[in-house]
Amino acid sequence: MAVYILSGTIPVISKMHKLALGTFANISRQENSIERQVAERQILISTAVKDSWFTKIRSLLIKYSLPSIFNILDEPPSKLKWKNLIRKAIDTYWVDHVVTMSVYYKSISYISTANYNTGHLHNALASIQTSAKDIQRLPIKLRLLTGTYILQCNRAAFNQIDINPTCLLCEEDSETLYHFIHSCPALASARNHHMLELSHILNNSELCVKCRSLEKLEISTQLILDASALLCNCQCKCSSSCRVH
Repeated sequence: MAVYILSGTIPVISKMHKLALGTFANISRQENSIERQVAERQILISTAVKDSWFTKIRSLLIKYSLPSIFNILDEPPSKLKWKNLIRKAIDTYWVDHVVTMSVYYKSISYISTANYNTGHLHNALASIQTSAKDIQRLPIKLRLLTGTYILQCNRAAFNQIDINPTCLLCEEDSETLYHFIHSCPALASARNHHMLELSHILNNSELCVKCRSLEKLEISTQLILDASALLCNCQCKCSSSCRVH
């Protein structure tokens, strides 16, 4: 799920469904062709044949709330109109599916799905540029966002061997995600400057009426990993979110 949300893509099976529905529409537009005659015959008997290609086409049309298989044969849509129709229907279906299923994945709870859309990178990656430094940072940020960055507390929880969850950098506290990002003394020199800068941006952001309650929001793990989940969650697109990113 995280891959789809962050990259702005949908499952590859959607591409197969688009091709299948596009092929059927092409057949329906060829009025005097052998392919169309076969289609008309098979559609009439396909209800009794579960593995029929036309039975699967009928199921796809129902799944994506598209016109019935008989309507398409009677009034074949133009190629461009049909292409746009199935693209919108299939993309919408899978975006909704990914968003719905994402709530069951605790590891990606820090990733906001409010602006998930096909063809657009997630807002959490908006700050990543093409510089060598940013490219080196990207894997770490992705692992933190998706819950795949292995901390000592993770090793202690999921390892059969007795492992100390204490942070190996500072040796003062359990290495949780909050400790790693906010409070580890060993990382203070690398963290403090950015924390002050982020705090300054938040204090001087012009928030809309709906987001004004976030004006005094303390810097949190969620805010650092994906500011879009907290700022402009109402989708008003006020200036604060892009300034934080």
